[in-house]
Amino acid sequence: MKEQKIFEVETIGLEGSKLIEASAGTGKTYSIALLVLRLLLKKDIPVDKILMVTFTKSAAAELESRIRKFVRQAEKFVNGGEIKETKIKEAVGEPDEEKKARLKKAVQSLDNLSVMTIHSFCQKTINEFTFETNQSFNFEIVKDDTFLFEELVNSFRREVVNTIEDYDWFREINGYLKFDKMTEILRKSISGGKFLDIDMDSQYVLKNELKRLTKITEKLKKEVLNNFNAVRNTKIRKNAKLATHRESPEQFFPVFIQECCLAKKYTSEFAFLYEPDGRELGETYRQVRDALYTTFINSANETIKKIKQEKAIISYDDQIRTIYDALENKDFIRKLAKKYCAVFIDEFQDTDKHQYEIFKKVFAENAGKDDDKPVIFYIGDPKQSIYAWRGADLDTYKKAKEDVGGFIFTMDKNFRATSDMVEALNKLLDPSDDFNMFEDEEIHYIEVKSGAGDLGTMTVNGDKVKPVTIWRFDSNNEKINLRMVAEEVYRLLSEDVKIKGDKVKPGDIGILVRENREGDSIKAELNKFNIPAVRRDDALVLKSKESTMVRNLIVAVLSPTRGDICRVLNSSYAGFDSLSLKTLDDEKHIEVFMELRKTLNEDGIYNMIASFLDFYDVRSRCMKDVGGQRVMTNIIQVSELLHAAEKKYKYSPSELLVWLDRNRENSDDDFEQRIESDENAVQISTIHKAKGLEYKIVFAPCLSMIPKRNFLSRGQLNEFKKNGEYLFTLNLPDIGEADRKLFDLQKEQENRRLVYVALTRAVYKCYISLIPRADKDGPIISSLSAILDRYNGQSDLIEIKDLSENNTGTIEGEYKQEGDMNVFWSKPVPDKLIVKKTFGIHSYSALSKAHYTAPFEKTELGPTDNYDQFIFQDLGRGANVGTALHAIFEYLDFNNPNSWDQTLHDAAVYWSNLISEEKLPLFKMLLEHVMNAKISLNDSEFKLGDISKDDKLPEMEFYFSVDRVNKTIINELLSEDTKLGGEIDNEGLMTGFIDLVFKHNGKYYILDWKSNHLGNSVDNYDMAGMETAMTGSNYHLQYKIYTVALIRWLKSRISDFDYEKHFGGIIYVFLRGVRKGSDTGIYTSLPDKNEIDDLDKAFRGELQEAD
Repeated sequence: MKEQKIFEVETIGLEGSKLIEASAGTGKTYSIALLVLRLLLKKDIPVDKILMVTFTKSAAAELESRIRKFVRQAEKFVNGGEIKETKIKEAVGEPDEEKKARLKKAVQSLDNLSVMTIHSFCQKTINEFTFETNQSFNFEIVKDDTFLFEELVNSFRREVVNTIEDYDWFREINGYLKFDKMTEILRKSISGGKFLDIDMDSQYVLKNELKRLTKITEKLKKEVLNNFNAVRNTKIRKNAKLATHRESPEQFFPVFIQECCLAKKYTSEFAFLYEPDGRELGETYRQVRDALYTTFINSANETIKKIKQEKAIISYDDQIRTIYDALENKDFIRKLAKKYCAVFIDEFQDTDKHQYEIFKKVFAENAGKDDDKPVIFYIGDPKQSIYAWRGADLDTYKKAKEDVGGFIFTMDKNFRATSDMVEALNKLLDPSDDFNMFEDEEIHYIEVKSGAGDLGTMTVNGDKVKPVTIWRFDSNNEKINLRMVAEEVYRLLSEDVKIKGDKVKPGDIGILVRENREGDSIKAELNKFNIPAVRRDDALVLKSKESTMVRNLIVAVLSPTRGDICRVLNSSYAGFDSLSLKTLDDEKHIEVFMELRKTLNEDGIYNMIASFLDFYDVRSRCMKDVGGQRVMTNIIQVSELLHAAEKKYKYSPSELLVWLDRNRENSDDDFEQRIESDENAVQISTIHKAKGLEYKIVFAPCLSMIPKRNFLSRGQLNEFKKNGEYLFTLNLPDIGEADRKLFDLQKEQENRRLVYVALTRAVYKCYISLIPRADKDGPIISSLSAILDRYNGQSDLIEIKDLSENNTGTIEGEYKQEGDMNVFWSKPVPDKLIVKKTFGIHSYSALSKAHYTAPFEKTELGPTDNYDQFIFQDLGRGANVGTALHAIFEYLDFNNPNSWDQTLHDAAVYWSNLISEEKLPLFKMLLEHVMNAKISLNDSEFKLGDISKDDKLPEMEFYFSVDRVNKTIINELLSEDTKLGGEIDNEGLMTGFIDLVFKHNGKYYILDWKSNHLGNSVDNYDMAGMETAMTGSNYHLQYKIYTVALIRWLKSRISDFDYEKHFGGIIYVFLRGVRKGSDTGIYTSLPDKNEIDDLDKAFRGELQEAD
């Protein structure tokens, strides 16, 4: 192991190439931002001369945000401002004029920051160096070129395989060719992998081999025919398929080929057929297969290049290869090297050979003299290399360690977890000097120290808990394991369990799994306790069950048949079960689906799906349980994606179905499932998706992984690396023993790294399930047991619990939290629907439109101070201003002023034209005014700064049903200042967003942010001025509809709901007129209970005109 120096951000050299190993939780992003600050100050490197490359868009956004914040704070400090971040002060040192100038220039250049993903870097480089990289000017970038590979596979199947005339049997049993894997086989081959299952160097000629196959087949068929009596009468002991397919020679022959000849094994009773003709047929068939694979791969490799050139398209992978190929051009290297003086490669353990060679050759080897070469920081952690399946290459990381020589540094302070957790994991993962956690001579566990300071403790009934709990189960006892996870989560949420004095919430808990199916099983167990849970995993919404349902719906709508309709309706959320489907009124439902087809053709996909949901009352059924809310979220998200594709590409319904099928197979992060509020749901995540995240409490129930158990089956592509070459196979059991051992070792190493990533997500508490593995031959050592078995006994930090079947209790219960803010989230549905002409979806904006009258804006004297000048004039008006202000208050932690600067800096990233560096203090004054304004309502006086983030629910979306609505009756119920305008259908769905629902002293309040400009003086925002705006914009109708929605929601969650006891009232905050300690700009109201009750009844159709 190479000697590693301890990384010190304040002193590390700013020249040459350096590799920084950043263990989990050691503050990598923070340190990069400080290094950038040092480069700006010490070496006067301009912002646009610093290149930062990472591997996800979210990581790039986080890094850019942190750098912007640090540079701005440094500039503030150097000019005499007060900042809290000590490390920034140390990096700046004593302020002087030179530093002021450099930081001022840096702040002004922040929009030129080059923080990007590897693909963005390649795209930018190709655009800039089109000639040098041999690209056309008008190429189109496609995220996924799988559709081209699929078309080549289909063409090969149509034009080659299906036209084979010499041998009919070949087409009948050509399942031996794995067409469903050929796209992946081709991609891996083009990327330089070696397909072990065929001999690519063979000289088999397809035509000759087919003739030979025909000849031997005819000979074997005669043998079967001549000996069929013996075949029929033979007793077969071990192959049921052969035993049950002996009615005729024609029935028996293809089964004999498949079961014996192609499988290279035979039932001893049929040796007289297998030797020698059956064996020869199998060998010949494999030669035909090899010839077909070889023909396909060789021809497709050239064809796909030609197609891409003709269509002028380039994929993400192509971009990297294009830059790599261009490294032969010395002039290109020289020009690219001159663009940057400092380079950071983040998440370096996820780099592949081509990516590393690009950065090394351009910036380290050929950039010029040593003094002119950029400083390069390779930053990563080989212990967290878990993405081999998408190209990450640990050998590349190891090669870089060699290349940088002695300039290897390690970050050894953990800023994520408590000191107890850090110490516990050190003991667990590095129990002795002779133990290698990662089974790799070049990767070792590095003990880290706690650097986070006092994070508080987790307690149960006031007693401090041990940070790590290991559950030991009986062999292969998965079912009890998952049940125990759900029971323990229920206990944490229901009993007196606190973190830093606050009760544990669902969002504090993360459950990490290896595979999606494990996440589904755990979620099902949590649902039994009514515990809200969401999956933050690799499953994409277009691959969800709801996507399948929507696909089936489109098929049934395009061609309504009983079978297709039943396939759509076969769900509890549609109100049908298997019994009711048997007695389905075909004619009635076919008529409905024909009406849906009309909606699809006339009004588009979104309206058709919305019509289906409402006709079959899917929404209300989904809203009754937590699982249903996930279903509804997915359906609406799929609908939005289809709607976007329909509009963008002008697709017909049938073309839209093709688009959906293609993207269901190849969907990317754009189609990732939306996740409900973290505060309100347990997070279930695959380990891969959880990397980079943290959870206060972690459950790791699925770490007892065994490579051998998972990869024995044929027909699954598995790959491993040997002597620097990637090898892959569909028939892992058939490879040589040495290769098999190498494969098993590499899988075991990866599993060990997965264990490390999972356990290091925890801040306060980690539960680990150890399930001994065994098969018919006895116990099997899993990846987890190999680690935990080295740790013996209890300690002050680690407890071990025996949860064998006889030692597990069973608890029952239902998680309830009064006023729990768990709601259904999605974007609003459009105002146009409709299966029946009297059915509609309504929003406040539509219903208030006809009544709208623009409020009179007073003309007053101009602003009298800087803040008034800012808020009344400089801030401007319009939708962009309103959107930005809403976003700031949506993410603002009201009673944590220390976080406000960060919120504003984050907002400045997105609204840089509105929120400039000079205006940040004025925006901070806006927050101080609003958070400290006086709110008097319902005999209670408080300020928004009193409200904790746990008692807030911003942007609450609501749906509630309306039935037999009578507009006349509603207008009679409403007071003079409130009128229902617009059109309203007899029945449908009311939908909208409430800016903020919050809880204070046991009461729930509705708050709406208003950026309306009522005049240039605070006096314009008195009660009279606000009343004019409220009436003119029909806001009274808005808040009464909001009140109906909130009251319905509260009644569903508070069993003894009482209007006077639980509802606090309405607050409209006219932001421009709000001042600290005053009630200007604050409009409040407590709607009359009887009026709200009557309005609710009217929307339900319970109030009708007398006959």
